[in-house]
Amino acid sequence: MANGFQLWSERYDRELKDIFDVQDEIAKAIVERLRVTLAGGHDERLVEQATVNIEAYQLYLKGRALVDRRGANVPIGLDLLRTAVELDPGYSLAWAGIADALTVLAYSGAARGSESKSRALAAARRSIELNPGSAVGHTALACATLLYENNRAMAKQEFERALELSPSYGLGRCWYAHFYWNWARGDFEHGIAEARRALDSDPLSAYLTMTLGVSLFTAGRLDEAIDTCRRAVELDPESFVSRWALGIALGLAARSTEAVSTLEAAAAMSGRHSLALTGLSGVFGQEGKRAEALALHRELIDRASRSYVSPSHLALTAEAAGQHEEAIAFARRAWDEREPSFILWARHFPQYRTLHSDPRFAAILREMDSPEGTG
Repeated sequence: MANGFQLWSERYDRELKDIFDVQDEIAKAIVERLRVTLAGGHDERLVEQATVNIEAYQLYLKGRALVDRRGANVPIGLDLLRTAVELDPGYSLAWAGIADALTVLAYSGAARGSESKSRALAAARRSIELNPGSAVGHTALACATLLYENNRAMAKQEFERALELSPSYGLGRCWYAHFYWNWARGDFEHGIAEARRALDSDPLSAYLTMTLGVSLFTAGRLDEAIDTCRRAVELDPESFVSRWALGIALGLAARSTEAVSTLEAAAAMSGRHSLALTGLSGVFGQEGKRAEALALHRELIDRASRSYVSPSHLALTAEAAGQHEEAIAFARRAWDEREPSFILWARHFPQYRTLHSDPRFAAILREMDSPEGTG
């Protein structure tokens, strides 16, 4: 059509086992219609055939999608990714997915970091061993290195290697924006710019939309953050992390009624995930509703007697409830145990900012930034 709305329309009727060939044909058709010249010639594959096992491929796609939704979806996604590598032990992308899922469980406070560190790092390295040119593998290693070892220099190196290999890899770029520039370095404008570039690679991705929203509220750009996070929820209403991000943005903007209802919805859809309860307590604390915040803190303390709850989350709920000395004690414990959730968020995540004025917390941050804090 003259307006460019439809450039081609073709059918691809093939068996499922030929899915990688179909993907490659479609990619080449797009290139041909757009008259882009391929440096490698027409016979070069544009879509990597990462596995010949279709069942493993399907499990990988489902597992990744669940991990991206976060919350209670992550353990289910991890199980699917583990099954994928059982079916194809040489599946580099699935090994990277396992590393990412383990890292997500650790930094979201759902699992003890010390118990998954060696497995996450091993899975990321296995992914790279199988495919040294995998941007996905290098990104997985960057995240694991940063969040388990607090090694910002190596993480930067691995993130940039991933983006050198695949500049359009949106997930790698958004984590580079988020984890490295926003929360490890505090360079919010650089982080926002990288998050926008990530979203440009896949504008309909709820996850990439959400990460731009979080970058914006981390930088204090709250109105834009709320609009962006709301768009993420619209793109994927089943995404826990998008609702969580919207709730945090609303809370920071002092829109407490909306924030509470959004975070309560996030809690309900995730089995009362500690991230949702931590965010909710922060809104109550900001509004001076200490009793409500204390009830949430006690809920997590009670849960910690039966299962793992990250001390970094307990530090935030204690602070919201007005239990400042307890909050500092939990923060010290979180750093001493090198909890990934604390390493990720303590420096620059907005909910930690009320703790920054305490000299004892400032001392923890100095330890984190010292050479002795790495590894």
